[in-house]
Amino acid sequence: SGRRPRRFPSLPTQVSVRELPLPRPLPSPSWIPLGVGGPDVATIGVDLFEAGPHLMLIAGPPASGRTTAIATLARLLTANGIGVLAMAPPRSALAQLVADEDGIQVITALSVDDTALRQAAEPFGDRRYAVLLDDADRLTVQAVKQGFSEGPTLLDDIVRPAELGRRALVVAANPA
Repeated sequence: SGRRPRRFPSLPTQVSVRELPLPRPLPSPSWIPLGVGGPDVATIGVDLFEAGPHLMLIAGPPASGRTTAIATLARLLTANGIGVLAMAPPRSALAQLVADEDGIQVITALSVDDTALRQAAEPFGDRRYAVLLDDADRLTVQAVKQGFSEGPTLLDDIVRPAELGRRALVVAANPA
């Protein structure tokens, strides 16, 4: 057909959230920037509460930046007035990265009882909040027994379509 392939500009090796030019107007009030991409190397982002999905997966091998991505996402969510409950294994640096950040609660454990997870989310009340799991492939949430079976966990509740707009779940894990 005689058409040449389109050339795309190189992506930066590193970019700070503060350096990202924000679209005006913002696509939605709870939209947050994630980085740069696309054919124009423009700022891309996500809205976990209004216009977009309320579930996100951050996948990559060890030392690929998953924990830094979760910490950055936690800060951006709280800057938008959204509460954050983060859970990470004890060896994760997440607790140190978000230490003393208002609006972010961190649980550091390999296994958490669902009752404790729900209690940690109680301070958010009816406000919007997100649960962020770092190294989710190493975490366990123990369901509460209801008779002879297990009841749904907070994580099970969040993934229900009815929770769109109220709660979000972000999972960072090693896909291998």
